[in-house]
Amino acid sequence: MEDRIKYFYHTDSESGQLLTDTLRNKLKKGGIDKDCELSFDQGYPKSRMKGIVYNGLRIKGSLCPVEIKGDPEAIKFAWSVGIGNSTGIGFGAVS
Repeated sequence: MEDRIKYFYHTDSESGQLLTDTLRNKLKKGGIDKDCELSFDQGYPKSRMKGIVYNGLRIKGSLCPVEIKGDPEAIKFAWSVGIGNSTGIGFGAVS
């Protein structure tokens, strides 16, 4: 049986923790020992899921504001590198 990718969206309860874990891992790899916590803005009325095809791969994600709390250096880092996965192709971009 083919392995399937499990996608997590802004509607999943564990998504905030997964975003936090991913950014903490990036911080650690970047040599930054600062803490942060991320969560999707559950009250944003225009949140939605979106999919794209990139190099023949179907990729899905959430279009939803993310709230980040923590050390200012960790927040600045998030602005620089993005959050979540696939940031190199525009997912996890912060604006």
